[in-house]
Amino acid sequence: MKSLLFSFFGLFCVVFMSAQEAEKNPFEEKLKEKQELVYNLIDEKEKFDRETAILKAELEKLTDEQEIKKATTELESRKKTAKEKQEEIVNVCSDYTKYRGYLEEYENITAEVLTKYKARICEIYKEATPEVDPTKFIIIGENDPIKAEDLLDNENTKKVLADVFSIDSKTNLGTFEIPGENSFITFYSEKVKRGKNKIIFQKAVKNPTVYIDNNSYALPIEQLIIYEKNRANQSEISNNKKDSTKVAPNNESNTNKISKTEPPVMQPFPKGALFKSIQIEIHEGGIVDTRLILESVDHKTHFYFEGRSPVSILNYTRRVSRGSFLEYSHYVSLDGITIYNEEILSQLLVKYTDVLDYHPNAGSNYVPDDISYKFPTDETKEASAERRTYEVINNNHLQHVLDLRTYTDMLGLFGDEANGLFQIEGKADFFIIPFNIQRSSIYLLKKVSPFVRYSRFDDDEDFINTTLNTGTSTYEFDNKKLGLLERSTLEMGMEIDIFNCRFVKESPFWISLYTPLTYNVTRIQADPTKEKVNFKTLGYGLGAEIELKRFNNFGLTLGYELKGYSFLGDYSEEKIREPSYLKTQTVKAEIFYFPGSDRSQSIFLRMKSIRDVSSGNADSFFQLQIGYRFTIGVGAVKAK
Repeated sequence: MKSLLFSFFGLFCVVFMSAQEAEKNPFEEKLKEKQELVYNLIDEKEKFDRETAILKAELEKLTDEQEIKKATTELESRKKTAKEKQEEIVNVCSDYTKYRGYLEEYENITAEVLTKYKARICEIYKEATPEVDPTKFIIIGENDPIKAEDLLDNENTKKVLADVFSIDSKTNLGTFEIPGENSFITFYSEKVKRGKNKIIFQKAVKNPTVYIDNNSYALPIEQLIIYEKNRANQSEISNNKKDSTKVAPNNESNTNKISKTEPPVMQPFPKGALFKSIQIEIHEGGIVDTRLILESVDHKTHFYFEGRSPVSILNYTRRVSRGSFLEYSHYVSLDGITIYNEEILSQLLVKYTDVLDYHPNAGSNYVPDDISYKFPTDETKEASAERRTYEVINNNHLQHVLDLRTYTDMLGLFGDEANGLFQIEGKADFFIIPFNIQRSSIYLLKKVSPFVRYSRFDDDEDFINTTLNTGTSTYEFDNKKLGLLERSTLEMGMEIDIFNCRFVKESPFWISLYTPLTYNVTRIQADPTKEKVNFKTLGYGLGAEIELKRFNNFGLTLGYELKGYSFLGDYSEEKIREPSYLKTQTVKAEIFYFPGSDRSQSIFLRMKSIRDVSSGNADSFFQLQIGYRFTIGVGAVKAK
């Protein structure tokens, strides 16, 4: 009897387990089928790839042209087939993954069961997630960006392509990147605060809406009313404390008379704001001026930030220092009601790279031309929630990298001075250390500027006459030695910037100290029956210069130089005796102007006075020159 009962019980368990298994089997069987399909497809493709590799190896050994052609055709066909197999695996893997997720989420299939079914190396064949790139714009020449993808469809395509592919050389220096429209920009503040700033910040954190701006000359009327009421309350509390010694403790009439402080009108200092626009000015490799506009989250206030000291475009993204932050300037209440405490706002900073990131192209991290940019240039056309990029294409053809000028000397033209008929001058800047000292506008050894100057004289004025010494056969020109500079036909040399600065960002001038090194060639005539001799002079000294600007394209340069000269070469064969040591001081001024932003069309008025301070007679000469900047035309050569 017991054995019969055990038999029935065993049969019941088998039936029950089979029923449960039957419930699970449809899902598991389908999952297993999908898994096996993935396995089979992957095995099939791997076998196919091995066969393709063998075919490639055999192709390299073939010598018959027909067989090579046949094998090449077959390889091309297999590439297409391999791509189709790859796509099939991707689709099957995706289907398997989705079905497995469905079972786990909706059919309550346990993890223990699901772990038995894992599609082999499906991760390798999964669909690639497309990366979201920032909206890209291209700036060519002027500050006129167009979207990169619209370059060929833009109405200005012909003009753009003509600029890019013309004989004028252009270099894509890098890319500026700015936040998307209304992106949130976090505010920063100095980590270590001292003295007054520390006290201000502590009070602002404790109670930012009540704290009074003590630095402000004037306060809003509402704030003044609250301020005066608070003072009156404090005075009343103080008087109550004095009277409390005379009045019984149970008498609370005085306390009840104190009015409660009204709600403050000051806004708490913000944690950040929304990006609107940024403007920068680049001068000799440095961002010397930055203007940032942010908008409060409630759209009631504009916050303005500025860069107080230059940052080098070459390395500011890699130097997280005080100079890598923009400082608060002021705010504008758009509704006329919102009020902030400027003493507190003055503690705020914005990180440069949060609002303007620069990525130089490899091999093109050089000093760009002097230029100004505004990003975005058109807030309507360039509105985008994504980060926006602007490629900077720099003109580096001859007229931009080489400053070529020609001058006509008015005093020489009318015969008042032997200064020649005209001068041709070429100059270029090569930067050595274009990085300012941190938190200042001071540069040391910023650049070197080599130059060449050629002067054309009348035939009877392009040399210096010497005088025969009495009782000797030697010639001298000691009393005419300043003519070595005045009648120099060729002058070349360089100016090495030692020190360059401006006191504050708002000042319209730069001051520089430099070392001038010059090499002059002047023709000397000793014996009238012989050829003229080229007399060579080496000059060196110290100079100072101030560049003042009335506008960006109109300004004045003032300079002073003190130089000494050594004489090079041996002229004993020509019987010419070298003059005594020459020392000069030079005062010069130059007014420049160019239309718009095109420096290649500049005109100049230059005045110069050179005085010999080594001689007792204080000899001197003057130059008054009118000049303009010109370019050398370069034409394309057509092949016939």
